[in-house]
Amino acid sequence: MKYTLSIVFQVLFSTFILKSQTLAYSDTLMYYGSQLYQAKDLLLAKEKLDSCILLNPKNDECKYYRAKIEYDMKSYQKASIMFKNVLALQENDESSWHMLGLCFTNLKHYDSAEFCFKNAVRLNSRRSEFYANWGNSQFLRGNYEHADQLYGTAILLDEKQAQYYVNRAEIRAKLGNKEDAQDDLKQALSIEPGNAMAKKYLADHTNWDTKWLFILGLGFLLFFSLIFWLRKRQNRSEFL
Repeated sequence: MKYTLSIVFQVLFSTFILKSQTLAYSDTLMYYGSQLYQAKDLLLAKEKLDSCILLNPKNDECKYYRAKIEYDMKSYQKASIMFKNVLALQENDESSWHMLGLCFTNLKHYDSAEFCFKNAVRLNSRRSEFYANWGNSQFLRGNYEHADQLYGTAILLDEKQAQYYVNRAEIRAKLGNKEDAQDDLKQALSIEPGNAMAKKYLADHTNWDTKWLFILGLGFLLFFSLIFWLRKRQNRSEFL
């Protein structure tokens, strides 16, 4: 009996040690995979993370980075499935909800994207990028007023993001608020003077205004020329 208990104990202990070593190795693979992802070595990162998931299918952090690789490789459908798998393990993972919203935006599933972004901001209402990307999704579906509101919130949370002002300027131009759009572009350049997109958009808006002034001025010139010609012709008729 004692011998049997000893054998069972050794088996259980060996299993525990093996499982601990497996989980430790899985965590090591996850660490290397995440570092390779940050270094943009996506293929090698993918290999390490796949090995990590094979050893520990419940490693949600490993699955998150693996899903981000698919997103960066523009495999949005596959990435969306992977982020759903992460959320099955961690339903309150705000970053996964956010990334899933980005996947659905790229797939043009805007209703699903909105549901995901709402969950992301519900879990963390202080991350400006959640509102900004939700605004981008609304802009793409043509809800310009809502997109403007969302970018307003993003800017309140992070006033130093030049790109937020550039994107809101594009939204406001769609709404016909050209002066507000120009103010946003100027603000973007005050934060980031080298922002090429802000310079281009501002030049386009300025050139458009100049063209309208030229057309308006030409219109007035033609109008007064026509009045002058008609009066001159009338005076000739009266003289004759």
